Amino acid sequence: MPLQDNFIGIWTLKEWSVTHLASDQKHYPFAGNCAGHIIYTADGWISATLMDTQRQPVEQERFQLIGAKNQLLKNEWPEAGTDAQELVRRYALAAMGYVSYTGRYVVEGDQVRHQVQDSNIPQWPGVTLTRDFVFEEDCLILTAEQEGFLDQLVWQR
Repeated sequence: MPLQDNFIGIWTLKEWSVTHLASDQKHYPFAGNCAGHIIYTADGWISATLMDTQRQPVEQERFQLIGAKNQLLKNEWPEAGTDAQELVRRYALAAMGYVSYTGRYVVEGDQVRHQVQDSNIPQWPGVTLTRDFVFEEDCLILTAEQEGFLDQLVWQR
C-alpha cells in the first residue's frame, strides 16, 4: 500500500498548538477554541479548514455588506460609532478566526506538501505548504517550523 493511502479520508482537528522555539512556550490559537477538518482524496486533493468556535455571528444583509465593502475599496473608512464601522469590525474579527485552503498534495518521505490553489489567505494560492507528518494510532500529526515557531496540528480519523 502506498504511503499516500494512509492520508485518504476525513480527519477532525483534535488539537492545534504553536510553540515558540526560543522560549519553549506553547500557545493555542483561538485560545484553544478550535474546530476543523482536513480531507485528503485518493486522486491527490486536499482541503483544510480551521476555525475559532467562539466567533460571533455577523450580518448577512447583502446590501449593507456591499455598501461597507465599497466604502473600504474607496479607502473611505466608516465613521466611528456607526453601524457600518461595527459591521466591518465584526467581519474582521470573524475572518481572523478562520483559515481555509484547498489544492493538490504529494507525499515525499516524511513530509506532505500542500500545493495551495485557493485560500482565504490572499498570499497562499501558488504556495506549497510543507508539513512533517507522523501517524500515531488513529491520529495524523502535522508539524511545520516557520520563523521560530513550531505549529503542531493533531488530526483524528
